[in-house]
Amino acid sequence: MDHDEATRVIRTILGLQRRRATGVLEVTCESDRAQLLFAKGELVFVEHKSLGRTLGAYVIERGLLSREQYEELAAELRSLEALRPLLAFVELGVTRGFIEPEFAHGLVQGQVERNFVLMFGWPKLSVRFIAQKPRASEKARGPRFECQLEALVLQGIRRRFDAKSARQALQSRWGEFPMLVAPASEMVRTFRLRPSELTVLRQLDGKKSVAELFNQPGLERDSTGWALLALRLAGKLEWAAALGSDHPNPDSSPSNPIPEEMVARLKPGSVHLTLPTPPSMAEIEAASAFRRGAALYRKGQLQPARDLLQKATQRVNHPEYLLYGAWIDFEIAGRPDKVSSLQKLSDAARRALEHDATMAFAYFVVGHLHLKQGDLVNAELSFRRAAKLDPTDTEALEAGERLRTERHQRRD
Repeated sequence: MDHDEATRVIRTILGLQRRRATGVLEVTCESDRAQLLFAKGELVFVEHKSLGRTLGAYVIERGLLSREQYEELAAELRSLEALRPLLAFVELGVTRGFIEPEFAHGLVQGQVERNFVLMFGWPKLSVRFIAQKPRASEKARGPRFECQLEALVLQGIRRRFDAKSARQALQSRWGEFPMLVAPASEMVRTFRLRPSELTVLRQLDGKKSVAELFNQPGLERDSTGWALLALRLAGKLEWAAALGSDHPNPDSSPSNPIPEEMVARLKPGSVHLTLPTPPSMAEIEAASAFRRGAALYRKGQLQPARDLLQKATQRVNHPEYLLYGAWIDFEIAGRPDKVSSLQKLSDAARRALEHDATMAFAYFVVGHLHLKQGDLVNAELSFRRAAKLDPTDTEALEAGERLRTERHQRRD
């Protein structure tokens, strides 16, 4: 996918959000196909052909469902002929009491984020929007799991653009002076910004041009390009043609982002549920060792937990297993301030989040890394994100609440 095409796809997706559209955006690349489900402008789910195996293997390996429960839900979905069976699978699992609602949200959101970002790695895309009216039978089916579209768009931009290509996409605004249309704190939450991207936001006061921002010491060029491009496409910037101008120009939003010839009606039965391929024996043994090790860690038994996690990583080199192992090593060493120790842990957390952007434990670790750096704002955001994704993580919840209280006390 060239960068102009990537920008067009992002504008299309954000345009559907602004129009509060309901339907399916079908994105194809040769034999690959993704379907992005929108309900009144909210991105609800992303499906593509590999998702059936991924979701099924995940819920069974993690012990969220037994194989019998999975097959029971799959059989019921086949009889219902649901248009979006994988989303319906999770919703039905909640209504039947097989899956807890808080875990269901993280499960669905994780699948959406992984597949949305994966789509931006495809070399060439074609898109069409399939308009759809909600059916009465679907309205009462079960809970809905809306996803944060702006944050997903930023992840896609990070995957697709480097500083050079982002600069090219911003060329028409190169000499203009950008400023935020909303508080930076709101943008941090909306886009889930990294610290380097937040540093860029703090410079968007209408006093520096895009060219000056790209060349400003202390700002990473990749982060500058990612932040400016995401904010521009999402309509979160105003632009002054000259320094101090009293008449900034907002980015215009297309009223209809998709040509009419690309709009079609949805055909029932166009998506099919696939039962999972059983995991290998090595994957089963690794998952079992990981679950037991994680349980021992939560009980404070660090050395036995470490031994089990080493056993898990010897069988499967999984980013989550490696992150738990790195964190437990960090704990056993007394949470040192050594740069090498912090870098090792930071690398493990980064790889874990690249694998699964909704891994609660990774955000917990990132929160502690921010604390080590004295970045209390991002530490609080990371702990709160971890607690939202895993409501059973009382340590993350308490850490986030403590930092929030301290922030309010400093403000008062």
